[in-house]
Amino acid sequence: MNKTKFNITEAAKIAGVTRKTFYQHINKKGISTSADDNGKTLIDASELIRIYGDKCKFDGDKEKIGGSFTKEAVGNTTTQVETKLLEQELKMTRQAKDSEISRLEDHIEALEKRISEQKSQFTMLLEDKRAGGNEENKWEKAINAIEKRVANQESRAQNEKERADKILKQNLFLKKQLEEEKNKSFLKKLFG
Repeated sequence: MNKTKFNITEAAKIAGVTRKTFYQHINKKGISTSADDNGKTLIDASELIRIYGDKCKFDGDKEKIGGSFTKEAVGNTTTQVETKLLEQELKMTRQAKDSEISRLEDHIEALEKRISEQKSQFTMLLEDKRAGGNEENKWEKAINAIEKRVANQESRAQNEKERADKILKQNLFLKKQLEEEKNKSFLKKLFG
């Protein structure tokens, strides 16, 4: 069984800092900790990777870092962290897309309502017998201008929706690639 949690001494060695510095990093950098059955503080390997990244030395002398940790376990932990981050990013992208679509649909609905109201007002004014022929042309031009603006806004809304769909497809593709990479053996990852 591979080790994925480390005590303070082991974690400090993996991160390449002193115990004292590591305790300071717990507070300053927000390193998440947990406790074992004896109340001893433990740090997950994914937390070390999140905070220290490439500076982590999991492949050092096994006795110095707890004995049973392997490079493959580090790779698996890293892949799990990357997968979780991509899943969160995909979820946030979907939420943003849904929110944007909803906002655009509401905006289009409001514009259509406004056009309908203005059209009826313009129609009443055009039908007014007192208005001259010159006035009728002005109102028709105003109506046409409003209809063009609405058409432009609908077009922009459609473009935004297509852009959001494209981003979602890209994220799904990246997630699939990450899953394929995750399923590769250690030697394939190392040598291609």
